Amino acid sequence: MNMASCGYALDLIRSCYQSVMYPYPGAPAGQKVVWYFTDPANGFLPFPHAFGSAIWDDVLEDPPTVGERKEDHGPWSNGKQPSWANKKSYCGSVESWQGKATASTDKLAYNPDGSPACCNPLPKAALNVMGITPGYYLYPPL
Repeated sequence: MNMASCGYALDLIRSCYQSVMYPYPGAPAGQKVVWYFTDPANGFLPFPHAFGSAIWDDVLEDPPTVGERKEDHGPWSNGKQPSWANKKSYCGSVESWQGKATASTDKLAYNPDGSPACCNPLPKAALNVMGITPGYYLYPPL
């Protein structure tokens, strides 16, 4: 994905689950996502976006070209907020969040623990201890 909500809420859901999001129109494959609860004090992403939950979508229509598709819902998740997802910040452009990304839109960099580097920047000293060159991050597998 080329975006991360860090600590902002994206939608109202009763329980959490795993799903797939399609980051841009025509994406050949979606990206696995895990919904989690966040601190209510963080509020919602501060602009409209195309990546809300589709779990309550009852209207049968063509699958959306971006975001979550109801048929891609996976198993239940406990909703535990990751330790890195505690800030009122987000990564990615507003255009990407609104479904206007393309295949050439820059992807996010990830830390070795799987957290988005923009939500949870690691100090250079920690990267050196892990044997990773500062500025180089691993991408999680699809």
